Amino acid sequence: MRHIEKRICYLVLAILPFTLSGCVSQSQTERMADLFEQYPVSEMPNDWEKQGVSATYYGTSTIVFDDGVSSVLIDGFFSRPSIIPALFGQMQQIKRDQSNEIFSSHSKLEGVVVLHSHHDHAMDAPCIANYHDAYLIGSDSTLKILCGAKEIKRPKSPIFSQSEVSEPIVLGNFTVTLIQSVHGELPGIAAWYVGIEKHITEKLVMPSRLSKFKEGDNYAVLIEHPKGNSLVVGSAAVISGNIERATNREPIEIDWLFFGVGKLSKQASEQYLTALLATKPKNMTPIHWDSFSAQPQSGELPLPTWPFGNAADAIGLVLSYRAQYQSANSETGFTLLNYQQAVCVGCK
Repeated sequence: MRHIEKRICYLVLAILPFTLSGCVSQSQTERMADLFEQYPVSEMPNDWEKQGVSATYYGTSTIVFDDGVSSVLIDGFFSRPSIIPALFGQMQQIKRDQSNEIFSSHSKLEGVVVLHSHHDHAMDAPCIANYHDAYLIGSDSTLKILCGAKEIKRPKSPIFSQSEVSEPIVLGNFTVTLIQSVHGELPGIAAWYVGIEKHITEKLVMPSRLSKFKEGDNYAVLIEHPKGNSLVVGSAAVISGNIERATNREPIEIDWLFFGVGKLSKQASEQYLTALLATKPKNMTPIHWDSFSAQPQSGELPLPTWPFGNAADAIGLVLSYRAQYQSANSETGFTLLNYQQAVCVGCK
């Protein structure tokens, strides 16, 4: 098994110069600039704490929800290791100083909710939870990932009582419900390498390599708050009936939908977006469109390079389908977020 993994590493190294030099196409850069101009983020109201909940985006599917008293983090991926340490076992988790700096601008962190156990979702989560004495909420695979070699202080597994929708978890004024979901499609060899539908079976000590981070169980998450509700879907795929079950258990109004578009294909987009728009969100924001192997520069998230997708193409598909949907339904707002930008969930 290890010799196959080595061959894959060498293959990636062989195409790496083309990936980096072919960098981000000029057309993708220009189209994304146009999209950010077309769908800008509104300024947060001065009294947002009275009106709603702030949702601050940090790239991939990392979002901090904050009501001015407490906060909840989805995933929490800040380290963004480049391809070489990812392949050869040198991926380092977030350090305490960096975590303290990020969360100094947020209220007390109550919980870190991990959508699945791939490194771009789960790698930093155990350390962030430990540093801030917060619950780490995720699958058995996620709870096997250590902070370095240190155990998780406050692990919490979601409880599924004969349903695809978990029992609600209360975190401060937030109520979090996990919804069983699936990963977006990947090419065969990539799916094998990152362990789609596979689980982490032993404690995962860091530093480590990308291939150790198997998918584990996959979730979407419903985040309810008296001032505004959000639905977060990290991968570009869902089990549509499960989303409906979660939002129809009691009629729940979705103020903001955050949904992954990484590697979204034309073939998969209709079923995916139909399921999401059936929740009738008031607003929607695509996430996980950026490159997760490079750091933000000057407040801008890095764009993906070939062969890892095209953000402008994926968002274009979403906008096309949204236009068809809205011809027969009420208006759904659309906002694009860049690094550390925030929206107010529930604000008028």
